[in-house]
Amino acid sequence: MNEESDELRLRITTLETQLKVHKAQTDAAIERLTTMLTESLNTDDRGGQAASQASHCLAWFKNVLGTMTLKQHATLQMLMAHQGNSKISEVIGVKDNASKMYVRALMQKLELRKRAEIAMLANRLMKDIPEDEYSRLSNGLPKNWWRDRQEPDEFYSMYGSRQ
Repeated sequence: MNEESDELRLRITTLETQLKVHKAQTDAAIERLTTMLTESLNTDDRGGQAASQASHCLAWFKNVLGTMTLKQHATLQMLMAHQGNSKISEVIGVKDNASKMYVRALMQKLELRKRAEIAMLANRLMKDIPEDEYSRLSNGLPKNWWRDRQEPDEFYSMYGSRQ
């Protein structure tokens, strides 16, 4: 019994350590994104440099949007609204593992590690993309599709799967 207690204590200590490391990584990533966005919006002594950085960041984001599939665009918009994998799966009509795959693909394309980072970055940068340009980049899915979505969804035939 004592050996089992020691084993459980060790496991708990290990999990606590892993949790602290994970939290530190998340905090560092959020700090990195916050710094990047703050610098891109900062118009102090550097004059046009901040505007140039913001323009470069937006151009990069638009380029990434142009490489995404319709399902990835739908997933992005739902992540921006903090929807979970089960909701993404339900709406797109895929299994949970497929929605996880779409989220991972977005993380890879956006060079981010956390869903919250995707939401934060996309919510900031999407404000600067006109509706018609986003629609072109997404192959027809409206910029505010998720926010304005109604049932039956007129765009389901574009992004949805029938499994």
